Amino acid sequence: MKKNTLKSLDVDVINFILHNNNASIDELSNCFDVSQVNIRTILAKIEEFVAEQNLGKLLKENGHYYFENNIIDLDFDLEPFLSDDLEKKERITYIILKLILEGSLNLTSISKELGISRITLNSDIEIIREIVNDFNLNLTSIQWKGIFFEGSAEDLQSFSIFFIAKLYIENYFSSPLKEIVNPNIQYYFREFLSYEVEKKLTNLANKIYHYFNINLGVYYYHFLLALLIYIYLGVKKGIKFSEGAKNSSLDLTESLDDILDSEDRELIDNNLNMIISYLSVCINKECSVIFPFIVEDAIQEIYSSFDLNENSLNSQLLSFFVTNIYFENRFFIPSYIKFNKKDEKLLNDSISIRLMAIFDRYKIPYSRKNIAFLYYFLKEELSQTKKKNILIVDYSAMTWKANKLKDKLRYLEQVNAVQVSSYFNFKLFPIETYKKYDIFIFIDLPVEKKANYSKQCYFINSYELLKNSLNISKLLEIK
Repeated sequence: MKKNTLKSLDVDVINFILHNNNASIDELSNCFDVSQVNIRTILAKIEEFVAEQNLGKLLKENGHYYFENNIIDLDFDLEPFLSDDLEKKERITYIILKLILEGSLNLTSISKELGISRITLNSDIEIIREIVNDFNLNLTSIQWKGIFFEGSAEDLQSFSIFFIAKLYIENYFSSPLKEIVNPNIQYYFREFLSYEVEKKLTNLANKIYHYFNINLGVYYYHFLLALLIYIYLGVKKGIKFSEGAKNSSLDLTESLDDILDSEDRELIDNNLNMIISYLSVCINKECSVIFPFIVEDAIQEIYSSFDLNENSLNSQLLSFFVTNIYFENRFFIPSYIKFNKKDEKLLNDSISIRLMAIFDRYKIPYSRKNIAFLYYFLKEELSQTKKKNILIVDYSAMTWKANKLKDKLRYLEQVNAVQVSSYFNFKLFPIETYKKYDIFIFIDLPVEKKANYSKQCYFINSYELLKNSLNISKLLEIK
């Protein structure tokens, strides 16, 4: 007889506790948006499960639950616990994977395989249709042919890579707990990709990721791994790959030639263009480029709505955060970041309301904690945008007068950063080099009054500076 097994939410609660070292009932309830009664039931079930299988101990102290030594032993016989009744989210995941790898599905066959009615299957299909719509794909059904994705090769390729990345991010092929809640995925996927080839592709992804020092976090590593897996599977199926409309301006061919050996090239059949295109996005920190256009459009509207400089480092971070929010919510990827219930009041702030309106307009899914996180980030960013970045240009090559003025400016509340340059160096580089500065201050350089800079420009003479008769606040019109 099948033993009492774990469900998807049970596994998420286990992972949340392990990720954060401990968790309270409040924190779990807020994170997964379920009642505290449900969380208590899940914790009791987990406690019993890990104890019966000698996996570890779930302990409680001061209202927080934790695993002894923050580990559980997952080396146990999974067979009695493998689910034969997939939950909705897991069914959808399995169906999408089969569509990607087989191209089409017979609805009668898949409903029998999953043991569900056609009404239930149609409900799952509608959710899949909504997901792929972001990628300009349709889910089409034709009698005798079944259902299949319809759209450009480029869009199908993009969606497939995102989806394969999701599977690896959630450890579908490495976690015994994920195998329990969805055994279909791993058994099915191994028909197309063996452990041995997977290990080789993982090593190749590690080699490329570290060589180019991408450092964009776990999602972008898994996007790269998924890209390599898609290329490998596509070569076997004879797929003609799309390089995409947004081709790279970087020529990384020589760099890849340096690190790829003959076995690497054989795995991907020497298909370098897709890899180069992706690496270019990562190197240029253009994260939103690989996402559907609705995400790019939403990010641009956030820049505009909050009057942010999209070329600033923090605005690049904003783009990074928004793309992650889209990816997690659209592809049902759980986030184990703690969310304080008190932060819900932030959702009534004008910043949060504007953000939610933009997300809703572009049909980008989000959670309460996503908005609370972006609220704090934008609040800080908006306060920083009021501060000025100043460049002081000194006629003298020694720049000692500029440094004297810098000391007077650097601690003013309205000043973010102050840099100094000699006039020679200032003229040496193109004006685009200085786009991050809001204000230019020229010392002993009245000739620059004739220039037409798209900045606030101020002109002082060194006599005023040395005499200490300069009114700094008036100079910068700081009230």
